[in-house]
Amino acid sequence: MSMELTFDERLFDETRKAVEQQINQLDRPESRKELIEAANQGVINALRRHFAERQREQPKSTGFPWFGQVYPKRYFWRGTRGTSLAEQIQMKLSSPSRMEGVVGIDSPALKHKLADNPPQIKPKGGRQYLAIPANPAASEWKGMPRDFPAELAFRYRPTPDGHWLPCLVADSNYKKANGRLASSGKGGKSGEQTVVYWLVHQVNTKRDPNALPTEETMKDSATRAVAGVVRRLFK
Repeated sequence: MSMELTFDERLFDETRKAVEQQINQLDRPESRKELIEAANQGVINALRRHFAERQREQPKSTGFPWFGQVYPKRYFWRGTRGTSLAEQIQMKLSSPSRMEGVVGIDSPALKHKLADNPPQIKPKGGRQYLAIPANPAASEWKGMPRDFPAELAFRYRPTPDGHWLPCLVADSNYKKANGRLASSGKGGKSGEQTVVYWLVHQVNTKRDPNALPTEETMKDSATRAVAGVVRRLFK
């Protein structure tokens, strides 16, 4: 037994016109702008998720300058103090005519991490040394080394792995910013004669291949955000 279905040609015309209207709606300047901004927001969301994951990583505690010590987190990737990478993300530009969007991160530190061969970090302002925190109390100190709450003296001391380096040693007791006494270490009581900063002429760093999410991750997040706008416009 055969079955025949008959369709009115006007149905196809009406469907085609409805689809054309929706396509034309996407081509309007305001729709283009909304799609670009959605894509930008998708990229921003991917960046924020990635930086949150990086912030959750365990801090380094081996090798120079930690030597087994755990320093306070610096909240470089994600924080609430206005200085983290996540807080520097900006939706900088949208160009509906070219269907382009730009997301920016104003961070010289991130640029340094992304460089194929990061340049050496050297002292500025005519200084001879870079001061590297030698213990958690020094790492937690927000000011300049010269303002550290202790009398610091220039000395040479061996690192735990046996290398002699110039350093700044506390010649008096000192306290951490929260008022608790700093750990004494091997050199004395309550911070006295403890190495506070190691002094080096330059620091060499390596490129961080995971500083940003992958291009595929950012593209996928942008695509999902755009698809949400398209579904809403086509309702």
